[in-house]
Amino acid sequence: MRTNLPWLVGSQSLGFNAFFVREDIAADLLPEVSAESCLDHPFVRWAMRELLPLVKDREWVEV
Repeated sequence: MRTNLPWLVGSQSLGFNAFFVREDIAADLLPEVSAESCLDHPFVRWAMRELLPLVKDREWVEV
């Protein structure tokens, strides 16, 4: 078991905004989940298939 590292505990239903908590804060209430489980939604699968190819090679701009 890891110590004081952030756990992925979920995301907004459409795949935006991932939520992390430290395991020592609420491990009994908020179990760690996989990144794949956060992306398992019909909209997310559609967006990754249809929209990701349109933007994946664009240059990142730091602001």
